[in-house]
Amino acid sequence: MIVMRDSSEAVQWPVVRRMKSVATGLLLLMVLTFICSVIWMDKIPMLSWVRAFSEAAMIGALADWFAVVALFKHPLGIPIPHTAIIPSRKDEIGEMLGKFFRTNFFARPIIQSKLNKFDIVGRFGQWLSLLENRKKLAQRIIGIWPQIRAMFNDQHFNPMLEQSLKTLLRDANFSVILGNFLDLLVSSDKDGLMRAELARIGEELIENHQNYIRERLREEMPWYVPRFVHEKVYGRLLGRMRAILNELRNSPESETSKLCQRGIEELIRALKTSSDFHEYGEKVKVWLLESELLKNYGKELLEELQSRLLRETGGGGTLLGDLIMSTLDRFSKALETDENVRQNLSRSVEYGVLLLVQKHGEALVTLIAETVQAWDPHTLVEKIELQVGKDLQFIRLNGTIVGGFVGLIIHAITRVF
Repeated sequence: MIVMRDSSEAVQWPVVRRMKSVATGLLLLMVLTFICSVIWMDKIPMLSWVRAFSEAAMIGALADWFAVVALFKHPLGIPIPHTAIIPSRKDEIGEMLGKFFRTNFFARPIIQSKLNKFDIVGRFGQWLSLLENRKKLAQRIIGIWPQIRAMFNDQHFNPMLEQSLKTLLRDANFSVILGNFLDLLVSSDKDGLMRAELARIGEELIENHQNYIRERLREEMPWYVPRFVHEKVYGRLLGRMRAILNELRNSPESETSKLCQRGIEELIRALKTSSDFHEYGEKVKVWLLESELLKNYGKELLEELQSRLLRETGGGGTLLGDLIMSTLDRFSKALETDENVRQNLSRSVEYGVLLLVQKHGEALVTLIAETVQAWDPHTLVEKIELQVGKDLQFIRLNGTIVGGFVGLIIHAITRVF
């Protein structure tokens, strides 16, 4: 297996080796100190304290040396049980790493929390608010414009677009998307344009179906009711219907408008949560995937997009730059002033990230586990030791020093008692 090596490894290894030498040197110093104190302790009784310190320090150093070495290999090459832990449990480590990433990186609540904390849209809005940054972004787009133009002329692009649309459709929840779309329209409709449009549609339906309404009313009325009564009721009914629609258009606080608002909100809620709507959306999705409509739509979309881009820019760099800058200016202003735009864009970013994680997260987890499992034991030991080796040598140093002080305490207690 090919193992990628970081250029920083050449710098890290000398540090690890130096710390190993320091820890081993301190152990040898304690051994030498212990020998000297034993030899001269009869002549210099105070050396008993030195002996106690060095003796306990050697024990602490050897114990921690054994613990550190046992992680990576068999101490002194002796196959003692429960040593060489990392090489012998390499496959389990790979699996545990995969589970660790799944639990701590790819879990939906964690991703949502990180996205909210990082505030991608807010940071991007701040960055885009600077004229200099908008100019840089516009220049980058202009720089790749020839590739964009060439892409539209690529004979393989239309099938690729069709396949991308199919992939999006397979992963999409139609009813939820429609619910989110309606939610966006309602939340953005500060001027009552949606109510006005609903009223206009209602008036158009009334005008186009007056005869039908008259006939239905006549059928529902008893036979003995005179014809002029029919016409009077019909006139009042149409007048009342038009008054309701006019109220819907011009009076946002009216009971009619509030009733319409509640109805739309209930429809949005049902689209997002109802299993019936979800089932119908799945049927529509299957029909779209199997029909020629998607292929034709992809072709028409591509042709329209190419035509519009050429028409808007005229093929000129100056016009293209002006168009991009004006678009970025409007977008930046919207991000700065419109909370609905920020919220909807944040939801879109969150949805996109979660969709990517849902689609590819498990593959990444498997890749991590299989990569570690495919390493030979020596490579795995080398990589882990490189990252934590310096800290492990500090453990050896601490064990030596702490052991020495514990030896002094024990020696003091034995002298007192």
